[in-house]
Amino acid sequence: MARDKQKSKVYKWERTFYKWDRLFRKNCIVKQHKRLNKKFFRSYGRGVTLNITNGYYGCHAVPSERVITLRNQHGLNYAILLHEWSHILAYEYYDRNHSLENHGPEFVSIYMNLLNTYLGIDMKELTRKAREMNIDFISPAKTKSKLKLNKNNNTFSPIDRDLLK
Repeated sequence: MARDKQKSKVYKWERTFYKWDRLFRKNCIVKQHKRLNKKFFRSYGRGVTLNITNGYYGCHAVPSERVITLRNQHGLNYAILLHEWSHILAYEYYDRNHSLENHGPEFVSIYMNLLNTYLGIDMKELTRKAREMNIDFISPAKTKSKLKLNKNNNTFSPIDRDLLK
């Protein structure tokens, strides 16, 4: 696997447009995960497994095994779910031989499209901020086409955005 040159820049970038401390109900996260599984792995048999655990390690994805692990205390957040899904999709669409960096241009472009499609964050703002922070990404339009995202993909429902109290 290539060196992950952009990791810290990507983490800073994503914090500029989404609050990571906003936690959602577990059932809301599971519901949206199932929705993503249906969208991206409908014809592939086994989809992506979601594990929600307690622990001291960070949230992570294992793309080759199609597994996402979110922490109960800090990971129940739509942006984190989409971040981990971006790792899975980057592997599926671009990196079957593990030659790309984890937070490389392909990952960033996929993540931009998921944030735009499912959270309604403006694509122009995402790309402007990424350029401003010197983050490499490939054409979001080409990636959107490759992922088959369109205006029929609705954002996550406001009802599902109930914050944990």
